Amino acid sequence: MSGLISSHAVFLPAEPPRAGRIAFWQPDPDADADADADADLQGLRHELQGLTGPGTLQELTVVAADLRTVTVSALVLPVADAVALLTRVRAAASAGAAPFWGAAALLALRLAARGLLLPGVSPAGYDAWRLGPLEAADLAEVRELAAAMPPAAHCVPLGPGLDPDGDGPARLPAPEPLLRAFLDAVADTLPRSPAAPAAAGGPAYAAVEPGLHPELREWAAEVAAEHEAGVRVSLRIDLDTSCEPPAFRAVLQMHGLADAALVADAADVWAGAGAAAAGFPPRARLDALRALRRAARLWRPLAPLLGAAVPDSVDLADEEVAELLGEAGRALAADGVQVHWPRGLARTLTARAVVGRPAPASAAASGDLPGLLSPTAAPPLTRRHAPGRQGDLPAGPPDLLPEARRPLAPLRPQSVLVASAHARPSPSPLRPGPRVPPPAAPAPLSTHGARPRRRRGCRRPGGHPHPGPGR
Repeated sequence: MSGLISSHAVFLPAEPPRAGRIAFWQPDPDADADADADADLQGLRHELQGLTGPGTLQELTVVAADLRTVTVSALVLPVADAVALLTRVRAAASAGAAPFWGAAALLALRLAARGLLLPGVSPAGYDAWRLGPLEAADLAEVRELAAAMPPAAHCVPLGPGLDPDGDGPARLPAPEPLLRAFLDAVADTLPRSPAAPAAAGGPAYAAVEPGLHPELREWAAEVAAEHEAGVRVSLRIDLDTSCEPPAFRAVLQMHGLADAALVADAADVWAGAGAAAAGFPPRARLDALRALRRAARLWRPLAPLLGAAVPDSVDLADEEVAELLGEAGRALAADGVQVHWPRGLARTLTARAVVGRPAPASAAASGDLPGLLSPTAAPPLTRRHAPGRQGDLPAGPPDLLPEARRPLAPLRPQSVLVASAHARPSPSPLRPGPRVPPPAAPAPLSTHGARPRRRRGCRRPGGHPHPGPGR
C-alpha cells in the first residue's frame, strides 16, 4: 500500500462511463532513471495483485511538473476494480493524487447510498447511470473537492473526442468536469451485476457489457427533467380565523435549488413581482409545473392547480387537511414536497392514563405516595392529554376531545392540528378491568394500559410520566 500512496493516479474517461479506468504510475524525479521507474511499477503491480485484478500495463502521455509532455508506463485498472483500492488509499493518506481519487470514490459511494442515481443515455447511445439529483450542498461539496484536485490527478492531455475544441495544442481537462465524470463512472458500475439483467427483465441499466439503447434517450431525458428541475415546490398551509369555523388554504411555494434562501409564492413568480421572484431562472415556471404534476399524482386535491392560469392556492376541506396530517403528507415529503403548517399550532397530541388519585404536593415532595391497590375497589383511572410539548391540559369534562370533529382542535393553551381519526373517542370509556386477585400485581403497576387496538402511556400520581404514542 505504501507504493500506491506515493504513486500518481489519474482518471481516464471512456464510453460508456463504466468503462472508465484509473491509471497509476510512479513519479520519476530523474529522467534517466527509467529502469528504476519500471522496477517500481512492477513492484506496484505485484502489490496490487493481492488486492484486486492484475490490471494492464500501458504507455501513457502525461504533462510533468515542468509542463513538459512525457511518456510513462502506467498500471491501468477498471473503475469497478479501482474503487475499493482507492478508498483504502484515502484511509491511509490525505494528500496526493491517489488519495484525492480515494476521496472522490468515497463521495460517489456516499451519494449513491442515498439513492441519488438517475438513468441516462450517453452521447454515443449507451445506457448509463449517473449521480443525481444533487442538492445545493452536494454540488458545493463537489466543487470544493474539485478545487482541491492536485495537478497530477488531471495531467493527461485531452485526446481525440475528449477535447471540446479539437484544434490547437493539447489541453488538460478541467478539474470539475473530470471529477463529475469519475463520479458518474462509479455510479454506472454500482447497480450492475451478473444477476441484474434477470432481475430487471433486460440488459438495459443492468448488464455490465456495453449496449446501445438510443431508443431510451427521450425517456431518460423526461426522468431527468422531473428530478433535476431548477426549483422545488412546497405547500404553505394558511389558516383563516376570520370566519367560523376557521378555513384552511394550501398556497404553492417555489424554492431555488442553488440558493436555499430563494423562496417565493408561485403567484408572485407568475406575475414577476418582487425581488425573490426575479431570482428564479427563466424555465422555473415549467419546472414548477412538472413538480406540481408529480405531487398531484400523489395527492389529488392539488389537481385543480394544474388547470389554473396561475397555480396560486387551493381551498382545503377538513378531510383533506386530515389527509395532509397523515399518509398524504408523508407521500409528498418523500417526493420532496414539504408541507409548512402555521406557527403556534401543535401537531401532536399525547394521551396517557393516570392511575390513582392526585397526591398532595407535600406527599409528592417527600416520596410518600398513596398505594394503588385496594381489596375492595379498583384504582381510579384518569385520562390526560398534552398538546405538542406543553404540559397536561387541565382536567375537564370527559367529552372535551370528542367534540373536536375538525382537524383543528381548540384546546387551551394551544390549538392542536390532529387527524380526525385521532380526535374521535374510543368505542368504550377508559375503565379498569375486572378485579381478579392476582398472585402479583404486574398489570396495575405497568407503564401502559390496554384498550381495543390502542396503547396508552400510564403513570401513577406524582410519578414519572411514560408518554404514549403521539396523537
